[in-house]
Amino acid sequence: MGRPVSDGLIVDPGPFAWVFGRTCRGDLHAVRVVDLVDGMEEALFVCRLTRVVPELGGAFVDIGTEADAFVRLSRRERRGGLAEGARWLVQGVRDPSGDKPGRATRGWRVPGHHLNVVGEGGPSGVAEEVAGAERRQLRERAECLFPEGGICLRARAATADDTGLQREASLLRAARDRWQGDAATRAAPGPVTTLTDRVAATLVALDVSPSSAIVAPWPLRLAVAETLRRAWGLADQPSVEGAADPWTAAGCAEAWAAAHGPEVALAGGGRLTIEPTRALVAVDVDRRGAEAGAAELNRQAMDQLARAITVRQLGGQIVVDFLDPGGKAGQAALRADLDARLDGTGVEVVAVLASGLVVLERARRSTALHERSEPLRDTADAAVRQLADHPGSTVALASDLAAWLDRANVAAAADRWLATVGVVRRFVRDPALPATTFEIR
Repeated sequence: MGRPVSDGLIVDPGPFAWVFGRTCRGDLHAVRVVDLVDGMEEALFVCRLTRVVPELGGAFVDIGTEADAFVRLSRRERRGGLAEGARWLVQGVRDPSGDKPGRATRGWRVPGHHLNVVGEGGPSGVAEEVAGAERRQLRERAECLFPEGGICLRARAATADDTGLQREASLLRAARDRWQGDAATRAAPGPVTTLTDRVAATLVALDVSPSSAIVAPWPLRLAVAETLRRAWGLADQPSVEGAADPWTAAGCAEAWAAAHGPEVALAGGGRLTIEPTRALVAVDVDRRGAEAGAAELNRQAMDQLARAITVRQLGGQIVVDFLDPGGKAGQAALRADLDARLDGTGVEVVAVLASGLVVLERARRSTALHERSEPLRDTADAAVRQLADHPGSTVALASDLAAWLDRANVAAAADRWLATVGVVRRFVRDPALPATTFEIR
């Protein structure tokens, strides 16, 4: 598998989504996806309340996309008799998946920061997950640092430097004022954050700095550099290395494909099987064909699990069936190893049973990779890329694929991407083609 020249940021700016991969020690370490078409995560929307659903503890809101999004409400808000048609500024939490609606929140946050911007609904509740005594300390500190309100501390801010928090607060206040100003001028529901805003949030979440090595495809290198320059607020463009296909050359394409598969091989034999369900993510450690002992295989499984969690963006409850640790001493060692190897992933070890079954929890911060699969979008992405590789050709599309690409926002995204690489869109509908397919003519 190919390796990047140095550790840093690999960008695959596709027609409908930009994929950012942070490489570490020559391997894909973390991934974030910024959707350009109907993406909700981290984006702010002016919305209109369409209906309150008390039995679900929330409301559905029109954010200007094809389907309404769901917003969870506090008890106070549910008791307050909210009026249909009310306008809010909400932030997307996760994109719709299958029959599940997209989700949004009335409290806004920037991933990776110690602070939350508080919207009309009050604090977002992140600190509510902290134990009572620590929660009180956080609230007292927030009131002392920011007596005017409007910004609240996140759980991990207990050890943050006050000067750093004040600096973050000034940045978030400026962003809040701009977003609210943009929202006030909008007559209809829709997003108020730009691609630059969402890229900036992604860079914060990946902990990437302007001094990092950044690689992007040659034809799109300048567009990437300009977007990153605006995201970092730089006067000059960051150094972006161009390559024909850096994503594949760096091994990211292979790692990306593997991240969607159910099995992860362990060194020296054995495997990790990852099976997402609607309720949780089930993980099994299998020693089949392995020569190493249970303790060593469990440690290898932890390393692969930590990587899988960050690359696949797994969240919610994760149940792992490790190999039998062997008695109370082994159980204690298993927990200690878990705490060390999962440090920095945002994972909490809830329980470690004598059998080796472990319950983990991680707050859902983004849509997991296995929930992002959308055949029409993925095939349309491939069709647009194929057209770029065959200038002057025509791409024949199956009817369902043509209908998807005919959507105004989708067609605009395809045209922008093709214009960057100097190609004109040439698509025709062919009802004879099988569903969700295309061919070059």
